[in-house]
Amino acid sequence: MILPVAGLYFQDLLQVLFPGSIVIPDIFFMILAYRVASPSREVHEIIWPAFAGGLLWDLRWTALPGMTAAIYAFSLTLCILAWNSIPDSGRNPRLFFFIAAGGHILIGVARMITTGQNAGSFAGSLAIQQIIALPLLLVAAMILSYRTTDSDVRR
Repeated sequence: MILPVAGLYFQDLLQVLFPGSIVIPDIFFMILAYRVASPSREVHEIIWPAFAGGLLWDLRWTALPGMTAAIYAFSLTLCILAWNSIPDSGRNPRLFFFIAAGGHILIGVARMITTGQNAGSFAGSLAIQQIIALPLLLVAAMILSYRTTDSDVRR
């Protein structure tokens, strides 16, 4: 539980250090998305921390408490459903990368829509956010690859 909290604080620190100059990737979401692929994780061990972290983020940055919490919970629920719908033999780091990237894009799109950006800055901001998040997602996929067994099967 300490790693997601540290990720949320680090994401908040980056948001304070670079206000408006770059779009900060959702580090908190990526840590929780990594936990989706961890063995023996219950759904409530991922969704409730996502909701609580999103609520803290809303209370710190946005005017509508609960919006980011709902977006995090919804996106991670989709990630969990996608990961668990794949048989154990098909779960691999590449699949995790695409599921986590899809969830991160969903959060970016939802956040950009709720902030009311115009279409021109929307596409540019979303692309920059995803490009910045790409190395973090690759590191998470490599860690997952290191963790897997010889048969690439992970629960």
